[in-house]
Amino acid sequence: MAKRGKNPDSWRVGKLEQLFRHTGLFLWSLRGSKPNVIITGYSDHWRGAASKGSQIMTSGSSWRISSDGFDDFEWLRDLRTFGGSQARSRARSLISNWLKVNGRWNAKSWQPDTMGKRLANLVFCYDWYGSSADETFQQQISDSIGLQARCLAIDWKRLYNHDARVGALRGLIIAEAALHPPAHRHHSTAGFQEQRGMRKPWGASERARAYALAQGQGPEGPMTKVRPAQPRNRARPRQ
Repeated sequence: MAKRGKNPDSWRVGKLEQLFRHTGLFLWSLRGSKPNVIITGYSDHWRGAASKGSQIMTSGSSWRISSDGFDDFEWLRDLRTFGGSQARSRARSLISNWLKVNGRWNAKSWQPDTMGKRLANLVFCYDWYGSSADETFQQQISDSIGLQARCLAIDWKRLYNHDARVGALRGLIIAEAALHPPAHRHHSTAGFQEQRGMRKPWGASERARAYALAQGQGPEGPMTKVRPAQPRNRARPRQ
């Protein structure tokens, strides 16, 4: 098997599987049977750095190219903390550009631990950058989260590091919570696992740690459902 990803020793994907994943058939296999809709209102209390947000706002397009760690979307918290409509628009633009380049699987940006962080940030910051956006953007985000979560359900166990697996599972738990209301959730993240034909989801210790982190018993703060899902036909959106 060939080593792949931003850290070549962190996980592996076989050469034949890599070829398959670059085809439209793999992307089709990740699509769910029902449209993806984000349940709004999930948030945490982990603030970013306003100074970093300011740097993003003043760096122009070169920041995306030269920045390290862009794919985990931690910068969303920095822009949210910086605040303002221009920061919100900048966040949407950066997300849209990322989707254009990374809409299909690639070993670097879809590495499981990176994807877990990205999904958590997309969900926890969604009320800030996404709830007032147009429906086309909202659907693109929902569909991308669904695709990534189903891929993560396959790939988290390819990670060699225990803490990285726990972090990836945390992102998977948060993504499923945002896409499926509790009444329709099937054994939480095991639902995505079983859709992929896996009967045994993960080890008990990893599951317990991932759930604790997702619920806030860890360094990144609590995951709080602050209000029920909101209808899409809202008043005129903020710009």
